[in-house]
Amino acid sequence: EKIAAAHLSPLVDLNGPRSILYGLPPRIVAAESLVFLAEQFDFLLPYLKLMIPSDRHTFLTQFYSQTIQVTHELRIPIYHNVSANILDYMSIALMI
Repeated sequence: EKIAAAHLSPLVDLNGPRSILYGLPPRIVAAESLVFLAEQFDFLLPYLKLMIPSDRHTFLTQFYSQTIQVTHELRIPIYHNVSANILDYMSIALMI
């Protein structure tokens, strides 16, 4: 029941000078794909509860509350690096 650790493709460069907007397109795909999968899990949750044994419901509930419910909140840290690198906060602060 081990799940392999996720890894980023070596073709995706999120922070390099040649990346487009510090990897914004791959970040959008990753974040919105995750939200889509979470929404699908929301849809399937009642069916999953019927299909799995009752002794495994605790695992399902824990997974749902700790993983699925927070997927929308992950957008902020995913996109934060892009905005932090695109906007020159020091220059903006000096202009104020």
